[in-house]
Amino acid sequence: MQEITPSEWRLMRVIWTLHSVTSAKLIQVMQEMTEWSPSTIKTLLKRLEAKGFVTNNGEARNRTYYATVKEIDTMNSQLETLFSAMCAHKTGQSLAEVLEALPLSQHDCQALINILQEKANKAPAHIQCNCLPNSEKSCH
Repeated sequence: MQEITPSEWRLMRVIWTLHSVTSAKLIQVMQEMTEWSPSTIKTLLKRLEAKGFVTNNGEARNRTYYATVKEIDTMNSQLETLFSAMCAHKTGQSLAEVLEALPLSQHDCQALINILQEKANKAPAHIQCNCLPNSEKSCH
């Protein structure tokens, strides 16, 4: 799956929330949230279409856009891509710092506790650094 830029994420969040949206409505909503011009919004929309994240009904007037990918699947894919590029040895530390900064519901917290308790039973004592192949050097 291709990556989505921060600006494209903003458009996708609106499309996912509304399920389907005309270009006029999308421009209206985005202009309430940002200072973007209609041409900027249309350019981002075209990029999302080219990347395969959205499609439209093909009508010349009242063109309606739909997401072609599920929000949670896209979020998970982007996170997996991000974390696979990072040092495996420091993933836990990074996750802990992100979790501290993010607002989470009590339900989300309990779900994370349950996952971590289960994962702790199977987790190795140490995660090897994956920054260099076959390296005996310790992580930076």
